Amino acid sequence: MEAVMQGKSIFISGIGGTGKSHTMKEMVKQLQSNDIHVKIIAKCHVAALNAGQGLKEGTAMTAQAFIHYYNGVGGFTEGVLVLEELMTMDTGILQAISSRKRMGVQFIVLGDRNQHPAIGDSFNGTPCDEASLTKRGRQDRENNNWIKTMCDCNRLHLTDPKRCEAEDHLWDFYSSIRKPTKGVDDGGYRYEMSFDDKVELARDMFPLNKSTQWNLTLSNCTRKRINKNYNERDAQGRTDKVWIEKSKRPSPNEPQEFWLFPGLILIAYISTGKTGNVHNGQLFETQWIEDEKAGMRDIESNDIYELTLDFIKHNLRLGYAFTNVGCQGRSLGNFASSDGPFPEPERGLTVWDTDSEHFTLAHLFTGTSRCRSGELLQVV
Repeated sequence: MEAVMQGKSIFISGIGGTGKSHTMKEMVKQLQSNDIHVKIIAKCHVAALNAGQGLKEGTAMTAQAFIHYYNGVGGFTEGVLVLEELMTMDTGILQAISSRKRMGVQFIVLGDRNQHPAIGDSFNGTPCDEASLTKRGRQDRENNNWIKTMCDCNRLHLTDPKRCEAEDHLWDFYSSIRKPTKGVDDGGYRYEMSFDDKVELARDMFPLNKSTQWNLTLSNCTRKRINKNYNERDAQGRTDKVWIEKSKRPSPNEPQEFWLFPGLILIAYISTGKTGNVHNGQLFETQWIEDEKAGMRDIESNDIYELTLDFIKHNLRLGYAFTNVGCQGRSLGNFASSDGPFPEPERGLTVWDTDSEHFTLAHLFTGTSRCRSGELLQVV
């Protein structure tokens, strides 16, 4: 904190659940209390939304929105720029913001190379993914000269678990499959295991024995199936439910029809990033339904929203399941209220589609590291 307050840039590294985002937010709060202009950027809307929780309005935004706005007007030439989860950002984004270092902008960069990398990363036709960089004899993104330059060779590496207990078998599992961190360690003690053996071990340690409130899938097909089946099951016998028809508006995320009732969890899917005061990726718990409107509680901020059923139809989707890639930046487990459709013992997280040929170590690591306890986790 002292180095940051002195105007020095820093790279904060550490595997999922070690408190990178919490540490960053404490730094940002201190900077903002001293009237220093801070912007947090993230690749996806969900990560930006979570990064901005508890901070001044407008502090966080997507990297694309930042580049579109500030590069167009030539703004943000002083202050602090925070990069939330560097590994998800493609090289084009990093190139577009690099010039601000020469302008005197201070950087706080967060990264964990065990989680999902940038999709289809390339620059000027040259592949920039980790495998391609290594093949060309270059350093991986966590250790290359870009990081050293932007962060003034300052690094804070976090190692202690914050999301779950150190004695929890969940921490033992996902910390043991982590990749090596240059200059710090040689990776987890199970890192050399084959990928198939790691998946099989996860299934043995976290077996399927119940339905859970949160479900991470690889495919949209599995996501839709779980959402449909769980919604129909929980709606049975209820007299306080309302039928929401499928939206016919064009959408990159295919809408679903569903039963709406108090306690139901919904997630916002908004292609423009924001509609009114609702942001893409927000998680809501339904509170009440009355006169073509519904009261919605933001699960992470506890703010109450009054939304029309027509708005819900077009912009909200069932939240029993969402894709693995969309969970970065979130902690999942048992943080919805006790009056929802899932009683306290059944709160938890299930990671699905581990038998898919497209399931990778990043999916396994990211999915399992989102949970708060091994007792709440299942791997299928």
